[in-house]
Amino acid sequence: MVVVDVEIDRFDSREDIHVELEKLVVETLEASSFETLEALGTHIANKILDDFRIGDSPQLMRDRGWQVGVCLEKPIAVPFADCPSVEVRVG
Repeated sequence: MVVVDVEIDRFDSREDIHVELEKLVVETLEASSFETLEALGTHIANKILDDFRIGDSPQLMRDRGWQVGVCLEKPIAVPFADCPSVEVRVG
């Protein structure tokens, strides 16, 4: 189990796009085979910046100036310990 928290700085959309963003994150998680949280977090952030579109706009989120932070936690990775977590920022 992995808990993902996504933070977007310079978010400039007036539309409610949270469902679409969540779908992209879940699909990325399900298709991933990364061994480390660092690699997975970087991959998720780059997918948002490079693959996510708002409506019919062809503009990349990276070109809109978005900065994406992804915090990943594995709450059951180490029994009787605080959960390991990693935070990455891209953009």
